[in-house]
Amino acid sequence: MNKTLKFLWINFLWFLFSIPVITIGGATSAAIYVSLKLAGKDNLSADDSLSAKELFKLFFKSFKENFLQGIAALIFSAITMGLTGFVWYKIIDNDIYNIFILFIVVICTLVIVSMNCYVYSMIAHYKNSFVNFMKNSVAVTFTFYKWSLKMSFFVILELCVLAFLFWLNPFAGIISLIFWPSTIFFAVSNYSAKTFYQLENPPVYEEDAEEELDASFGNSNLKTDKEKGEAIVANLRSKLGN
Repeated sequence: MNKTLKFLWINFLWFLFSIPVITIGGATSAAIYVSLKLAGKDNLSADDSLSAKELFKLFFKSFKENFLQGIAALIFSAITMGLTGFVWYKIIDNDIYNIFILFIVVICTLVIVSMNCYVYSMIAHYKNSFVNFMKNSVAVTFTFYKWSLKMSFFVILELCVLAFLFWLNPFAGIISLIFWPSTIFFAVSNYSAKTFYQLENPPVYEEDAEEELDASFGNSNLKTDKEKGEAIVANLRSKLGN
């Protein structure tokens, strides 16, 4: 079974376990958990040899273990994404085109989407309380803001394309659901894997390299900035749990 078929299988499992609706959160964290196993470069535990049966076992294991936190995540997503959608509806409905307001709303939207993505990824990968997952999703979003913004952009783009397909032709939209959620899981797992890898494997700095960089750039604050960065990452690692 190649990787494409595996993601389609994950997609099917997600739909199957989401039928009761209230289980969507648990199914999403389970889908991301399995997707993390199949993520590409810099993944924590990439395994391309997993069979469909093994993927199902991993999916069900994560679903069962994170069921309650999945419900909490679903409520969190419903509130945050619902409010975000409501704000955008009001902006469009009232023809608000103020650049400053739009800029603030766009940034807030990207942050909220990133937080939601990280919450499910952290539930899938770490053991912690849901309150801490929410706090850490904010910290990780701003600490690794480049990856977070890219992840949010791709997720929003994929959701917009899906909405456009439904608007264009409902039948085409329904057919696209065969593979579309799996593309979102892949994007989230790919960027989450990079972030978690960086958290769990911080870069090692050589003293000679630091001195050489200081001398080359004349930056006396380089080491201080590096230490601040290391402190942030160390603090996050201690809060994330294992």
